Amino acid sequence: MAGLSSGVAADWLGVLVNLTVLLGGLAAAYKFRVFDVLGHRYRSEVWCTSTPTGEAGARSILFVGNYVIHNTGSRPLLISRVTLELLEPARTGDLIVSDEARPIATRDFRTDAGSSWFRVGAGERSIFPLRCYIERLPTPALLRCTFRWKHQGDPSEFVWLYDPRLPTTWWSAPTPGLPEAYDPATPPG
Repeated sequence: MAGLSSGVAADWLGVLVNLTVLLGGLAAAYKFRVFDVLGHRYRSEVWCTSTPTGEAGARSILFVGNYVIHNTGSRPLLISRVTLELLEPARTGDLIVSDEARPIATRDFRTDAGSSWFRVGAGERSIFPLRCYIERLPTPALLRCTFRWKHQGDPSEFVWLYDPRLPTTWWSAPTPGLPEAYDPATPPG
């Protein structure tokens, strides 16, 4: 740029700066869109346990199920409703499905002005429990967990197959009385 006047060089430099800022803005917009930086990200999990209470008569099994929603994104999750339903199993051919007509227990959480459960901050979690006494626990049982966003569509439901004869997680210690090769047609013991 030795032969150009300083006014022309400044104009060219201004154009290059503007192009650089424009390309940087486009790259940032692409990154936000591709990586969904401003979107909601979450992970949910369920764990269940049951135990006989030792009391004779009706409602002699204590069932505990927890639905945990982890916020793995950078924005808070605003939830308006969480429902947990313990359901009887039904068979459709070789598939195990839930019998909607015969719920065993249901717990419905709705937004409450005084509850912090429904606002899950970045890196936080909320635990929604279902604790109940029941007469009998089918083997297996299904725990269906759903939640609703406050201002968006609903995510898919989470259905957990709970069998008290099996360990609930793959890293659990061996369950006493459970045979090495588990056959669902043959009850343990």
